[in-house]
Amino acid sequence: PCCGKHYPGHGEASADSHLEIPEIEFDPEALEEKSIRPFRVLSGELDAIMTAHVRYPELSNEIATFSPALVQEKLKDEIGFKGIVFSDCLEMRAVSDNYSEIEIIKKSLEAGIDMMIISHSFELQKRLYESLLDMVKSGKIPEERIEESYKRIMALKGRYHIGSDQGRGALSSLRSNRDTEKQIARQSIRIIRNDSTLPLERDRQTLFIEFTRKRTEPGVISEQEISRFDPIISNYFPNGRSIRINLAGDEADIEKQLAKWEEAENIVIFIYSFPIAFREKLQRIVEKMHQKRPDIYLVSVENPYEERYFPNINTFICSYGFREVQIEATLETLLDIKHAIR
Repeated sequence: PCCGKHYPGHGEASADSHLEIPEIEFDPEALEEKSIRPFRVLSGELDAIMTAHVRYPELSNEIATFSPALVQEKLKDEIGFKGIVFSDCLEMRAVSDNYSEIEIIKKSLEAGIDMMIISHSFELQKRLYESLLDMVKSGKIPEERIEESYKRIMALKGRYHIGSDQGRGALSSLRSNRDTEKQIARQSIRIIRNDSTLPLERDRQTLFIEFTRKRTEPGVISEQEISRFDPIISNYFPNGRSIRINLAGDEADIEKQLAKWEEAENIVIFIYSFPIAFREKLQRIVEKMHQKRPDIYLVSVENPYEERYFPNINTFICSYGFREVQIEATLETLLDIKHAIR
């Protein structure tokens, strides 16, 4: 299965929809040429498309996820997309800070969303499901609207035999294109700033610091609770070592965990996209580290937008994700920058 995202486009956004609503000032012609065109060209090959929590004020007052003009009218009716339309995660603050739970359900279905994604909170999943059920039973949402999305979902499950022995065998072979994944990941790494000290030398004593936070939503094991870097680092840096710092801890305790960190020859810091309170704590910690070692390297493993919060860091890299192939590509880039975007 293949999902295209984030429709109709996210590349021109200057804000992070995890934290706020980005706006892109495109007229219809610019939107078609710069954003929608790939979705139009590939619409017959994609099984699913995920929407963006981005507002295009010249086209709709709503974010794309909640815009009938962009989802139902443009994507489904005009382009003729027959697959499943997913929302991006509805816990992101572009949504959660601006819409009630009832509004989320109503606007999703009115826009043409087939599957509403809640990635972390099982309690929120249950509340939205129960509210949706009540709205259908009361007639506020017609059963025909649910049936339309149900047919799309079942068609996709049938295409891949999901739930059958045949389907389990097919799903187990989905990673057969790993070489292509690696190539895409390698060519996606972006060096946003570089003080000309890259690439690093493989045999140097290199310390990798992963700043993370523990998440406690019921029913969810956070990906950030398990280091994805430890098993891979030694393949690229034989003299490298790593430590993980939980930002939920006290700053004094964090400084103790970082004892003697500055003695390493190279220091590479991995960061995620954090809520404001965690991010501000991280900014203070990184700034103190930078005062001791101006040559630290910072890698955002999610969004490039984090760069603006660390203006004094001379070398800043974005991997756009923390899957294994992206971690490998990041470590490769630290040793050889020729494939990176600059």
